[in-house]
Amino acid sequence: MIRGKTVSDILVEYEIILPEEREIVTYGIKQTVISLGHIALFLIIGFGMHMFCETAVFLVTFSTVRRYAGGYHADTRLRCTILSTVFVTINLFLIQNIKMNSIFCIVHLCIMCGMIIWLSPVQNGNNPLNEHEKRAYRCKSAVYSIIGVILSCFFAWMKLPSYRYSINMAMMSVFILQMAGMVKYSQMKGRNGFRF
Repeated sequence: MIRGKTVSDILVEYEIILPEEREIVTYGIKQTVISLGHIALFLIIGFGMHMFCETAVFLVTFSTVRRYAGGYHADTRLRCTILSTVFVTINLFLIQNIKMNSIFCIVHLCIMCGMIIWLSPVQNGNNPLNEHEKRAYRCKSAVYSIIGVILSCFFAWMKLPSYRYSINMAMMSVFILQMAGMVKYSQMKGRNGFRF
């Protein structure tokens, strides 16, 4: 077991958190450790492919936009780790090997940005959002998507195509996961009355 329980016990002991908050703090610590492990794994893969900076640009763009855009989530941690590792590795391979001119790249990114905003947020059913939260998530996914477009233009101007491709692939990945999430959760809706 991850040491989240020990840390939360100390936090309760020093009255930093209330005893009834222990379980949620333990969960948060475990999730943070798992997320940091995934990030470290992806950065090691990027380093091994001589794409450390591109990996960092991809991860920052992807995780920032995906947080509010929503989409597919694996049912288990192991499946999440395996699918995420394969997904990131394929994206890094594509970033390393694709060649697009700047105009096509920006047009592609704008289309992805528009689609992400239009679909956001794709919920997973575990924690449904109310109407106010949906609007807030859509707004945040729009802001971060537009920042991605601006950064991609900046990287084009700086003649850094691999960073521009990293942003493009991150945005396309968010869109793909939104579509996969819509398919998965529409199937759930058919089985148990779940609604988006």
